[in-house]
Amino acid sequence: FGNCRIRLHQTSISKVSTVNVHWEVVVGLEIHVQVNSFTKLFSAAPTGASAQPNSNVSIFDASYPGTLPVLNWGCVEAAARTGIALGGKVNSESHFDRKHYFYADLPHGFQITQQDHPIVTGGSLPVKVDGQKDVKLVNIR
Repeated sequence: FGNCRIRLHQTSISKVSTVNVHWEVVVGLEIHVQVNSFTKLFSAAPTGASAQPNSNVSIFDASYPGTLPVLNWGCVEAAARTGIALGGKVNSESHFDRKHYFYADLPHGFQITQQDHPIVTGGSLPVKVDGQKDVKLVNIR
């Protein structure tokens, strides 16, 4: 797909050569979807978007000292069902991780996410583009 010019430096001698390089284009997309749930993933606070500002907040969401997250198992089940529907593997072990950020609107100072051990790995999404193609999925978390 392209040529690459490489300049080699050897003591006082400079040599230029052209190397044919075959590149493979890989495009990655991170797509967010919202689980249809009445409560948040890590607290019992409601998820209604039409509520007044700051009214759907639990003491965990507000980052009160000593409060701990409580996992909404319905959301985990929804992720597993989605993975099964897309031909993925539901992992027998899954971990949640802290990703540290320092933003004014993030009182904990971290986001709970999944890095190395997601709920689902693999699978594909059928997309019709000039015939049938499958978009490979890396994970669902």
